[in-house]
Amino acid sequence: MRLADLTGGRATYQTNDFTIAYARAQRDLGCRYTLGFYDKRPAYDRWHQVRIDMRRSGLRAIHQSAYEFLSPEEKSRSVVQAAFLAPTMFEGSIVRAKIFPVRPLTDESWQGLLAIEFPVPLDPLSTSPTEREFGAVLRKGTDVVHSFSRKITIKARGAGAPTTRTVSFLEPVTVRPGDHEVTVVMSEPGGKTLNTARVAARIPKVPLGDAFLVGPFLGTRGAGGVVVKGSGLAAPDTEPQRRGDSTAAEPESPRSPDPAAGDRVGSKASFQPLLIHESDRRAPIVARTEACVVHPRGKPPEQMFVRTLSGEDGTAIGSIAPESLRFGAGEDVQCRSYLDIIPVATLPPGEYSFEAALDPRPRKDPGPSRTRFLLRDEESGEDGGLKGE
Repeated sequence: MRLADLTGGRATYQTNDFTIAYARAQRDLGCRYTLGFYDKRPAYDRWHQVRIDMRRSGLRAIHQSAYEFLSPEEKSRSVVQAAFLAPTMFEGSIVRAKIFPVRPLTDESWQGLLAIEFPVPLDPLSTSPTEREFGAVLRKGTDVVHSFSRKITIKARGAGAPTTRTVSFLEPVTVRPGDHEVTVVMSEPGGKTLNTARVAARIPKVPLGDAFLVGPFLGTRGAGGVVVKGSGLAAPDTEPQRRGDSTAAEPESPRSPDPAAGDRVGSKASFQPLLIHESDRRAPIVARTEACVVHPRGKPPEQMFVRTLSGEDGTAIGSIAPESLRFGAGEDVQCRSYLDIIPVATLPPGEYSFEAALDPRPRKDPGPSRTRFLLRDEESGEDGGLKGE
């Protein structure tokens, strides 16, 4: 009797029945020989073809068709490439990254900042510099928005100097509203000791018509670390020259790479973003806020820019004197930058909130822009119970 007779005239098969395939595999492995050879003239990074001919009929050789000897440089590149493709295999707590929408460029794009941070241990007794290689790929969906790779060299300062220095690399990028993801890979020279970070960020739409705030972004002065400003795409400096400075000095096109531009090492006064809003009380915290208007409706009214510092329970601790904010007419995109110093040396350890707002509030204003931070006691290790941002 045929199988078709048992199924009403249609032959069916069990697609998940691997009995026959498994039996064939056992048969093929039951009589197996291994053939090896030595390559007396190996060449790095070249494919070598392999061909095996059988003299007896009925025999079949299953083998790799080619092989390659990887040079140390190519091995390093392959490992780094694997880290970008599968960053979770190398993730740790050493590398941190964050994407900030700093200010609008047009009604559909932002000037963003990609901040990367990692510590570099130093040997105070060694005269040899310490090197780190790192790179990042910023994606919006499947599209690569921005990518770069860098190498940084740090020299030890001798006995008595800090044994670890924190590197903050600030890369300007142009981003559009939507979900983004950045993958960062950092390694010692030669691809050793890989560390990765993968961070997601949702870039908001650019508000139109009324004034709005971007931030506050918290940071410190970079006296204790190394702040490097990447060349990236041509973009304004991350440090306003003074409070209330406008964007009049921006380059002609924020989308055009400047081949003559190079990375710049910041000064001790450089703005170093806090990627985790946690700090000790030895250095003041700096809050940067952008007040902007895009495609204003006529001449925007005069407003007051106000800032308040509150404790963990929401009680106001202090405030900064309000400043008048006035935008002109006829310009599609206008921004004003504000840097405020929060003197934290006199504050007890705990959680705080720094708030910025416009008065009177615009019609579509969602409310004050607020950011939290944690102050810890460096000596006792006390804090307010909040871990991370």
